[in-house]
Amino acid sequence: MYLSIDKDVQRWVDKSIDLYEFLPNKQQYKILNYKKSKLIKFLQLKRSFGLTIPRYVILDENNKIIDNNAPKPSSAEFEKVINKLIN
Repeated sequence: MYLSIDKDVQRWVDKSIDLYEFLPNKQQYKILNYKKSKLIKFLQLKRSFGLTIPRYVILDENNKIIDNNAPKPSSAEFEKVINKLIN
């Protein structure tokens, strides 16, 4: 899932296109009001710790946060993290 709080809608659209190979458009969302977002709270993303969106988060099958600052899917490090989790 790709989340963005970009104020510039075109910037969000452009990044969605860039990430299409890794995340189909139906899994990309723009958060309109991140200050009141229950999702941002659930993902434990806080401005004091560096609220950066987009952020890559890995959840387990029970929706428990495994990593709320995972590497981006296009990086070699992402595959290492996933392989470590499934092995």
